[in-house]
Amino acid sequence: MQELFAALDFRARAAGERKAFDDGTSSLSYAALAGRVAATAEEIRSRPAIPKVVGLLGGHCVDSVVALLAAWHAGKTVVFLPSFFSAPQLRFVIEDAGVAHILATPDMTATAAFLALPFTTVGPRQRRFAPPAGSGGGQIIYTSGSTGRPKGVVLASRQMMWSARALAGAIAASADDSYLSVLPLTLLLETICAVMIPILAG
Repeated sequence: MQELFAALDFRARAAGERKAFDDGTSSLSYAALAGRVAATAEEIRSRPAIPKVVGLLGGHCVDSVVALLAAWHAGKTVVFLPSFFSAPQLRFVIEDAGVAHILATPDMTATAAFLALPFTTVGPRQRRFAPPAGSGGGQIIYTSGSTGRPKGVVLASRQMMWSARALAGAIAASADDSYLSVLPLTLLLETICAVMIPILAG
């Protein structure tokens, strides 16, 4: 993930006020995104009880992007907990992936409390951004479970970065492009296309 965060650092410095993400209700410039990611990542690091694998409860919003990037910045493996999963499906994913702590966007704190796990709410805090020293971070994606129990796929950061670079090259993504995300960020392709490629391409 070092390449991704180096790109975010560059965008924040070179074109800080350029809009990075917009969910129709709120938006973040590259500078604001970098500042919020840095502050949330620092909060995660400052709490040693937060394990390597964390759940992410968030809708289709900029706060979810902040939570995802902050968790990666802190070297965590993220397990999306889709809002469209039933309570039994969410509990299965939590148990199967070994989730013991949740990052929740403000609109999902009630669900986080219902799941009865410790959680951290992603807030508006800002701090100076610097790329992480390590290259950790990863993701576990679960299927919808429509033909049985949800199935998890573990993805290391290097796999995701390779896919993001390959897709960005295949579509010749550039800073002149915009990407409209209509699918949930919980899908792997959407994580890559809606979050990683826009940062890489600017």
